[in-house]
Amino acid sequence: MANIFKMKGVVQLVKNIAKIEAKQRAAMKVATIQGALWVEADAKRNTPVDTGNLKGSIFTRYKGGGTKPQPVANKTGSQNDNKGVTKKMDEIIDSSSDPIAVVGVGAAYGIYVHELHPSKAKFLERAMKKNQRKIVRNFKKKLALASKP
Repeated sequence: MANIFKMKGVVQLVKNIAKIEAKQRAAMKVATIQGALWVEADAKRNTPVDTGNLKGSIFTRYKGGGTKPQPVANKTGSQNDNKGVTKKMDEIIDSSSDPIAVVGVGAAYGIYVHELHPSKAKFLERAMKKNQRKIVRNFKKKLALASKP
C-alpha cells in the first residue's frame, strides 16, 4: 500500500527562495562595486602626483554574472593613455564566471611607479589591504540583510 503525503506551501517556499537569491545577487553586486570604489579612492589618495595623469588613470571595472566588463563611473574620469591595459583587464575579468571588480592603473608607466616609487610604492596594494576588513564586513552586512524573506 502506497503512502501519500500532501505538503502545503511548497510553491510559496520555492518563490521565497528565488526572491532571496535575487536579493543576494543584487547585494553582492553592490558590495563588490562599493569595495572596489573604496580601494580606488584610497589608491588615488596615495598615488604620487606630478602631472596628475597617473592618479587620473586609476580605474574600476566591474563584471556581474553573465555580463560584459563595465567601467564604473568615477568623478575624475579616466586619462588612460594605455588602452591595452583596460583591454587586457576586460579579457581577464570576462573569463570569470563570478562577479568581479578590478581596480587598475591605465597610465603606461603606472606599474613602474607602483613598484618602484621611493615613498609611495604599492599605492594600489596598500589601498586594498587598508580596505580589506571593511569590504568583508560590508559583504556580510549586505548578504545578511538580503537573506531575510
